[in-house]
Order: sequence, then C-alpha cells, then structure tokens
Amino acid sequence: MMKPVHSFLFFIYTAFFLFLFSISFPKEGIRFTKHFKFEFPSLSEFLEVPESAVKKELEKNTLIKNLSKADSLRIVFVEDSIQKANLRLQYPENNKKILHAVFKEMEKASASGNTFRIMHYGDSQIEGDRITAFVRNKLQQKFGGTGSGLFSIIEIAPRIAVKMEISENWLRYPGFGRKDTSVKHNHYGALMSFCRFKPLANFDTLFNVADITIQKSKAAYGNARNYSKVKLFYGFNTQPVKLEISADGNVVGTHLLQPVENITSVEFSVASTPEQLTLHFSGKDSPNIYGISLEGNKGIIMDNVGMRGASGTDFSKQNPKTLKAMYDKLNVKLLILQYGGNVMPYIKDEAGAENYGKWFESQLYFLKKQIPGIVIIVIGPSDMSVKEKDKYVTYPHLEKVRDELKKATFNAGGAYWDMYEAMGGKNSMPKWVEATPPLAAPDYTHFSPSGTTKISEMFYDAFFKDYETFKQKSIAE
Repeated sequence: MMKPVHSFLFFIYTAFFLFLFSISFPKEGIRFTKHFKFEFPSLSEFLEVPESAVKKELEKNTLIKNLSKADSLRIVFVEDSIQKANLRLQYPENNKKILHAVFKEMEKASASGNTFRIMHYGDSQIEGDRITAFVRNKLQQKFGGTGSGLFSIIEIAPRIAVKMEISENWLRYPGFGRKDTSVKHNHYGALMSFCRFKPLANFDTLFNVADITIQKSKAAYGNARNYSKVKLFYGFNTQPVKLEISADGNVVGTHLLQPVENITSVEFSVASTPEQLTLHFSGKDSPNIYGISLEGNKGIIMDNVGMRGASGTDFSKQNPKTLKAMYDKLNVKLLILQYGGNVMPYIKDEAGAENYGKWFESQLYFLKKQIPGIVIIVIGPSDMSVKEKDKYVTYPHLEKVRDELKKATFNAGGAYWDMYEAMGGKNSMPKWVEATPPLAAPDYTHFSPSGTTKISEMFYDAFFKDYETFKQKSIAE
C-alpha cells in the first residue's frame, strides 16, 4: 500500500514535469500529418480561470433585449459587448448620397403604385428566406407591397415564405458549385440555376406533363403570403409548351410558351390570393424554368437567392446576354450581396484575402454593367470560429477578408454593412452560441432562428436610420 508521503512526492514530481513540459513545448504545437497536430497547454492556459467561473459575475451586466415587436422572445446575453445593434452602413468617403436614389424610388413606389425590386444574394446564411424575410416584411410594412418575390421550383432549403409541391419529374441544374455535365451552356439566369421537367439529354418526342402547386405558407409574414401577380421566367424550349393556371381548382388562364432562344417571361393576375395555385405544363419538350415570382402591383418586392457554398464570384461565369435579359425583365433597383464566409477555410494568408477581394470587386463591376444604374449594398461575413486547443476563436484572416470586401465595395461605389462588427467583433461568435436562447448554431458559423432575426433587425435598423436621415434632410430642404 502506498504511503501518504509517497503519494505526495508523486504529485510533486508530476506537477514539476508538467511545468517543464508546458514552458518548453512549442506554442504552435507539433504537426505529425496534414490532419493531426499534437498540442499541449501552456503554463498561462493551465492557470487561466475558466469562463464558467466568471460567468456569474458577467451576468450581472446581462443585456436583455427584445428581438422584435412581432416576437416576444427575450434574449439573454452573457456579456454586453453585443451592444452594437445600431452599427451604421459605411460609404466610400462617407458619401451617404449613394442610397438617396434608392430611398426616393422606394417612396415613389409607395405613393404612385410602382414597384421597387430588391435582390438579396448570399450564401447559406440566407438560404430558405432567412434574413430576407424579416427585412422584406419591414420594408413592405413601411413602403407597401406583397408577395415573396422570385424563387426556384427546386430549392436546397425549404423556403419560409413559400409552401410548394411539385411532380416528381422536375430536375434542378445549378450554375455554381457542382454543375451537371449534361449542360453545355451557361444560361442559368438571375437565380444561378434552372429547372426542367424533361432531362436535357432526353431527345425523345414523347408527351410530358408536370405540375407545380403553391399554397399559402403559415410560416410566412402576412404581406408575403398574399400576392396579386404571378410571373414565370422561362426560355430555350425547342417545342411549344402549354401552361394552364388554376386557382383553387378553377382554371384562370392558359398560355402557350413558344420556342425562344433567350430568357423571357409570362405573367397573369389573380383577383385575390388563392389558397392553392397550380401551374400545369404539357408538351414534348421542357423549357428551362428560371423562376416563379409572386408579387404585388405596387410597393416592395424582395427576392431571396441563397447559394450554398458560394463566395460571390459566380456572376461573371454566367452568360451576360441572358443574365441581363432576366434582370431587365425583373427591373431590379437594389442588390444586396452577402458573402465571404465560405472562403474562410481556404484563406491561408493576407495575399489570399487580397486576391479574393479583387475577384469580388470584378463581380461588382460585372453586375453594374448588366444592370446600369444599379445600387449595391454588400454585407460582409459574420464572425466565424475555428477551434484552437479547447477554445473557439475567430478565423485568422477573417478581418483581412472583411477589409478587402469593404475596399472592393467602396471602389465599385457601393455601401457596406459590417456584420462581423455588429456581432461584437473578434471572438464574438461563442457569445452568440452561448446566449440564452442560442443565437448561433453549434457549428460556430451559422445563426440560429433567434440569431437570424436578431441580425436581420440589426441590418434593417442600420438601413432605416440612413433613410430617416435622408427623409429629415428632404423635409428641411
């Protein structure tokens, strides 16, 4: 049996050797393979007070903030460094007049029965209508408008604002990421994808039928559930295709989609929003369906284009002629581009961040060429964490990527919103993950539903504050 003195000496020897090991072990660890690195805590990390030990003290300054007027959910933060909800939009040389034309057109749409279309592009942070849905609802409440805007027949993530059922023969062809090798062109349109009910490689002359049924979504905001106009964007069919539209079981219109070598559209109106709208296609060939848009006759239309895995560098890979044709049909007035997160695992140094910024800047100029007079707002990446030893910390070059995106935006004459700083800056993501309820997912990258609403509110507040400033100056003048 071991004597107490022996146990004590064993403890002393063990502590001594751990002490020597901790002060002599390389801080960056020892890498054995590409995917395996051995690390050992330093002396300071051994002695560090755990965050849980100070959590009670921090909670004395807990920030409790209402998520929104429409949602009584209350959020408890473990630290009040998140008090940057009023972070403003940033402009090149502080030229806030960049958005004045946008504000004027939005007011005009509200007053004179015109529409004002916003397209919100982004990566997986926005797919499924996230962020867009909140901002759309706020803008439609302020400036009028109904409908959920443009969407694809097949989407990667279920959309909040649209409930849809389709026949089994529909296929999706994406224009970014992993593309279908049967596509021998780059006519993907404004949604960067198209759908067909007959495969591209199928050259038979059999008769085909397909259906799309759209129902009111109970999860959608009230204005987005209602619409008075339906637009179908299509093109590149080699045979005429019959389209029959039914509202609540009653046929309300038919169209013959003639063969066309570009992207065009057909539209029809409904007296009131049906509980169920069905589009029935029949023909020997399928057009490329580039999207369906549910709209009102006036006010704000806002589209959500989530592109999972994208970094905002796919626009110039599209055919400029057909892309411009669709943008013209849509009559886009404002682009919101939200990218940057997907490049973070691949940016190894500052040069990589600078190259990404230059590539992104080229996309902005490409879009400005396709849509003359377009105004662009860029939303930068959120904070994102990578695990180092036992902690989650901000990606090493995230701030450099943010700076390069801002530089690109300013060079192209756009406005920039810094989502990273709005969250609280460096190492803020863990606070969002640990909030009550959680504001971010356990992947330390994506927002939770509560966090999505929170960050949406932050962006809208920043946008609307600049509108209010514009409005005050206009009244004074």
